[in-house]
Amino acid sequence: MEHLNYENQFYAILENTGPLGPALRHALRSIIQIQSIKKGKILKAQPFDLHIILEGMVIKRRDYTAGNAIRSEVLDFIGSNEAIYHTATEYDIYFQAELDSIAILIRQPDIVSIIQYHPRFSGQLNAFLSHLLSERTFRGGLINMSSKEKKEAFWRHYPLAARYCRIKDICSFLGINPNTYSGL
Repeated sequence: MEHLNYENQFYAILENTGPLGPALRHALRSIIQIQSIKKGKILKAQPFDLHIILEGMVIKRRDYTAGNAIRSEVLDFIGSNEAIYHTATEYDIYFQAELDSIAILIRQPDIVSIIQYHPRFSGQLNAFLSHLLSERTFRGGLINMSSKEKKEAFWRHYPLAARYCRIKDICSFLGINPNTYSGL
């Protein structure tokens, strides 16, 4: 029963760009993989696979070397009803569940197959991903903001992350010192 609820949530997300129709729903049902990802676990995917987060929060991170230490930088927060389109991966970038999460995984070969039999799905997928990409331009808008404005904007745009993520991760994303953030 729970899988059916997640499946219906997935269809509702896609139907924001237009109706799916019974044949497309049936085809999607056969290829989607509902995944439960525990906090701290890394999402596993191949290049050009698609994850749609239904519940929880995932952080896009990049590890880098600073002197003798390995550090982690937060690049993005991905919450419910948002997606990750896995590009050809760089070895130092990964997606880690910040909260226990539920996601739908669609493998790249299955995406291609669905589009071949249901060409309209290509337009729906493009509209969905375009909307998400426009939402992800948030970080670029932070450049000319004060620390206080950055914090306020973050709380408006990422309320779930603001409540549940570590201050260290939020500050990495915003580009401000944790002491400054806590003092605001």
